[in-house]
Amino acid sequence: MNHKRFLTTVAVGVVTLGTAAGLTLARPSFAGQNTSTDVAASQSAPRSVTPAAARALPQMPFLPLNLAQRAATAALADCMRQGFPVTATVVNEDGITIVVLRGDGASAASTDSSKGKAVASAGFRAPSGELGARAAANPGLLQVPGFVILAGGLPISSGGKVVAAIGVGGAPSGAIDEACAQAGIKAIAASL
Repeated sequence: MNHKRFLTTVAVGVVTLGTAAGLTLARPSFAGQNTSTDVAASQSAPRSVTPAAARALPQMPFLPLNLAQRAATAALADCMRQGFPVTATVVNEDGITIVVLRGDGASAASTDSSKGKAVASAGFRAPSGELGARAAANPGLLQVPGFVILAGGLPISSGGKVVAAIGVGGAPSGAIDEACAQAGIKAIAASL
């Protein structure tokens, strides 16, 4: 495949959606898209953003890599300090893996377990252990692919919104896994 030719076939620009509080709101446009009505609106839009107006914009929070690494490292260290080799996984709000740390001596199953707990917690915006308790009344929860609904997965929130989740697997009990996950969140709480 000719990569150079492929890369030049997509042109990206910005289409103005409108203005609010003196700011121009925009979305990407792609080659071939009709944007004539949006172009006229953008010609009269202001070009600069004041600091006060910038703070008024809606934020799209996410957990940056450095904080995900810090949370996973703290969770792993907390369990290792207790003598439990575990794996800690942090996923974004959609369940996509940000970081996985597998401790020395942690079982292969702990990797899948920690990720499944984190994905379940992110997906339902709730601790994975609570989902396990709900499964008695709603057995369909047991059938969700990739979810592990045992204790050890916790959502990570910023500004009242779940932005990620952490899962720990490999300790002798879900309560220990969850306590280590909590230690990971505690390590980044001041940054959220």
